[in-house]
Amino acid sequence: MLIIKTCIATSRFSLMKLLVFFFLLSGCATKPKRLTSVDLELRVLYPVLIPGPSGYEPIKDTVFIQFRRDTVLYHIPFIEFDMVGLEAKNERRKYYYFIYRMGKDSGIYMKYLDTSTAFSKVNVDTMLVNRAFKKDIDLSGFQFINRESWGSNGKFTDQYAYPAKQEDDLDSLYLNYSKDFMNLPFSLSPKLDSIQKARLYRVHAIFNEQQNSMENKPYPKREYILEFEVKKDMNHLILDSAISILRQRNLSF
Repeated sequence: MLIIKTCIATSRFSLMKLLVFFFLLSGCATKPKRLTSVDLELRVLYPVLIPGPSGYEPIKDTVFIQFRRDTVLYHIPFIEFDMVGLEAKNERRKYYYFIYRMGKDSGIYMKYLDTSTAFSKVNVDTMLVNRAFKKDIDLSGFQFINRESWGSNGKFTDQYAYPAKQEDDLDSLYLNYSKDFMNLPFSLSPKLDSIQKARLYRVHAIFNEQQNSMENKPYPKREYILEFEVKKDMNHLILDSAISILRQRNLSF
């Protein structure tokens, strides 16, 4: 019986067509004084359906981001499992790490948090854009429908439709904002944050059931959700460990 350890990275999918309304924009507009220390959880639900225990299910992903002064650490998940013959056994969720300093062009990609791990220097924008972590939203072609506001903390949701759509284009788009998040050193859309004077914290796109011309059968309803929230219980030692390991290896970032 041969047991082989294999790793697969999650959420590395081509979203160019499904996320056509995103494009890279440098720069950031945040007038309130930024927090110098904060931890975030970034969640993604992709409009990609795969077979699951109860039928077709969407692909989900969660990324953790730690900010300390000018240092940023991304915890990027992957699934590690053992292959027993042709069957995957003992799945384990683990993380790669990407660390960089704000304003720098490159950062360090770390496979594991130990002094013997492999390191590689990676362009910051390339890494974040390829994994859909640094994008902006282009609302060209979208039709504004409605704004719903609630509470006393400046939260509101803008709804848009996409009238001139082609096959596999989204039907509805909901953008959630909050003025409470304007001091965060993270943004899903610097451009829209500046326009709305509030921080975009949730993007919800809906793809209604569509006829699939390639397979000549209906394609079920799908959703794309990108959202973040502030975390209070993350392990602060992880970022300290990453910095310490890089210093021991005499690696600057």
